[in-house]
Amino acid sequence: MGLSPCRAGFIFPTPRRATRQASQSLVSSHPVRVLALVLISTPASLADKPAVAAMWDEVSNLEDPLNPAFVDQFVCSFPEALPDEFLDLLVSESLKVPASDRKETLRGLTAADSSVIMNRITAPTLLISADEDAFVSEDQEIIRRAVPDARLQIYKGAGHAVHLARPDRIVDDVVDFVAKTVTTTGS
Repeated sequence: MGLSPCRAGFIFPTPRRATRQASQSLVSSHPVRVLALVLISTPASLADKPAVAAMWDEVSNLEDPLNPAFVDQFVCSFPEALPDEFLDLLVSESLKVPASDRKETLRGLTAADSSVIMNRITAPTLLISADEDAFVSEDQEIIRRAVPDARLQIYKGAGHAVHLARPDRIVDDVVDFVAKTVTTTGS
């Protein structure tokens, strides 16, 4: 399995990324229903991010069918090397998302301001981010200070797609966090 040295900025947002705001809203409005929360590469706000503004310049002009080379360029923008087969799968799946969905998703993500609900999150929270994340690395301290019981885990040498770059470590950290949370809360 080869690793492509090219395959180097960000993964294209899909409608699933919007679930981040939904989960934060649920946790802040129904705290007794949530034992723990894990937020991976989560922004306080995307509206002030130059990288997102640059992405919007590209996304706002997209039309269907998407150009596979354009999608490959986006997927290929990870700072870490990923297996070519996996990158091919990401490109293939990304091509299934219509241009209109991409525009609306990015518009919604940019308009959302999670900082207004962060202080209402009472569940123990694990924040996972990477030091080379052009979108959200600066927001992690803001979120950690706003969420009363938050812990911050920064992964070195990874970008916004830290979950793709370090999946085994993410799983280990999440399992450890949940195990400690369950032990502490007695649930």
